[in-house]
Amino acid sequence: MTLHFPRAESVTSAQLVDPVSIPLGDGETILVVDDDDEVREIAMKRLEALGYVTLEARAGEEAVTTLRSDGAIDLSSPTW
Repeated sequence: MTLHFPRAESVTSAQLVDPVSIPLGDGETILVVDDDDEVREIAMKRLEALGYVTLEARAGEEAVTTLRSDGAIDLSSPTW
């Protein structure tokens, strides 16, 4: 199994994406992985507001177990 995560870069407020161009979900399932409970919860709530279904994992080992056991995951992404 191979996991690919986007590279994080610093951005200024002037470089932020126009909210109109943010892709909306159509019920796709995303696995959110973060060891900080508050960060993970915020990311999940935001993704759910955009139309995605979220699953959560607190660490890499838990994420791999979830990925192996749940074939319905469309995307896996760290919080950013």
